[in-house]
Amino acid sequence: MRFLLSTLVIGLFAVTQNAAAQQATHGLAMHGELALAADFTHYQHADLRALKGGTLRQAQLGSFDSLNPFSIRGNAARNIRERVFESLLDRNYDEAFSLYGLLAESVSTAEDRSSVTFRLRPQARFSDGVPVTAADVAFTLELLKTQGRPNHRYYYGKVESFEITDDRTITLNFDANNPDRELPLILGLMPILPRHIYESRDIQAASLQLPIGSGPYVIEEITPGAQVRFQKQADYWADDLPLMVGRHNFQLIVEDYFRDENTAFEAFKAGDVDIWFERKPQRWLSGYQFPAAKDGRVRKQAIPLATPSGLRAFVLNTRRNRLQSPELRQALDLLFDFQWVNKVLYGGVYQRTDSYFGNTPLSAQGQPASDEEMALLQDSPIDKPSWRKAIWRHKATVPVVTGNYAAKRWTYCKPPAMSYKEPNYMPLTAKPCVWKSLCNAARMSAWRWRGGVCWRKLALIYRCGCSTPANISAASRPLTLILWCISTSPLYRRAMNRRIIGAPRRPVRKVAAIMPA
Repeated sequence: MRFLLSTLVIGLFAVTQNAAAQQATHGLAMHGELALAADFTHYQHADLRALKGGTLRQAQLGSFDSLNPFSIRGNAARNIRERVFESLLDRNYDEAFSLYGLLAESVSTAEDRSSVTFRLRPQARFSDGVPVTAADVAFTLELLKTQGRPNHRYYYGKVESFEITDDRTITLNFDANNPDRELPLILGLMPILPRHIYESRDIQAASLQLPIGSGPYVIEEITPGAQVRFQKQADYWADDLPLMVGRHNFQLIVEDYFRDENTAFEAFKAGDVDIWFERKPQRWLSGYQFPAAKDGRVRKQAIPLATPSGLRAFVLNTRRNRLQSPELRQALDLLFDFQWVNKVLYGGVYQRTDSYFGNTPLSAQGQPASDEEMALLQDSPIDKPSWRKAIWRHKATVPVVTGNYAAKRWTYCKPPAMSYKEPNYMPLTAKPCVWKSLCNAARMSAWRWRGGVCWRKLALIYRCGCSTPANISAASRPLTLILWCISTSPLYRRAMNRRIIGAPRRPVRKVAAIMPA
């Protein structure tokens, strides 16, 4: 009897704990709690003063031959997924991966995120008036898991089973032995397709059949390859939801397709396009001198973004032996003169990428490492003495140079009769530590002179405490990379001077190239 009573108590406790873990909420966060309460009135990034109605004309580059955004075949028209189709949950752009119920009025997950349950809104409708049901969710899951795009197949394939409790409730089960906290949110962003429409369509075909979804817009008319017209639904089911307040305000959105950017910009200048997102810094600085911009009909506005800037950079594969040297990677970085390129080519509008998490609180730029961070670095490879020495040396000696003859871009060899009075010329000896790192990084050198096109591999002979070639292991020689290298060694200078006999009396340009190993 005591054993039976204990079993009943333990079982009751387990049921209570599981029920608490499955408590439904109005949204789902990756970590922590949601920022908006269940009774929130609107997203913070939505403007309640925005007028409704009117027409927006936009330009798109390229063309299209399909209205099916779920197939890799063909070239689908843009913005169909965002305007015509909806998902169970909706993203709040003021939070880092926090989602709120759109088609689903509530969502709940197991404590370990091994399952997720969605409860659909009773008023959710497709554009043809048919209600959105759990059967549509299950149909979409199976369809995209087997016939969808590769990213759909990968993520939706992690759903091991699903259970439909009623017309409005569905539970998706994942691998309990390998739970993924992000997977419920990814499934929450799955577009929901109407079963009664797409069970008779080929989801993999590049088709011009008009798509049917539950989103705020329907495609009213198309001109294949040239124009798509999105019409706002007059009886859109979610117009009064808090997460839709202040959004989707235009009654008609017309998107015209142009083959090239210059033609599209000319259409904007002529008044055939309402808004233009500038991509070229030089045009932003000097290309808005046309009449509409001068008389105020076109207004320029630079809007600071509060979203992550992302990473635009070359990421080197350190698993390759030739790229494992920190000095070599530092040398590659020095070869790119960002200041000169930004000033001369882009009008100084760009900023140097200095973090994987730029423009976010996660960026460590300008912030000293905390004691906790230093403790984590104790066992990191970056804490090795040789790495730490290289990192701090390069950090302290990275040059900031400007001018058409920036030392990082152009390297000059000085024969006895050559003048140093070149404008904006920075003698190589002005930054000995920097060029020392270049010499240490590059084990072979390429050399070109003006008298004729000729390449030679020269073994480096250098001083200033640099390693000698005899101390360089074969595995670390970057035989595929040819860098600029200059040494203070008299022998090296004499060799270079002999090579430029007969050349014009001007600086000799050294170039970088990729050569076969």
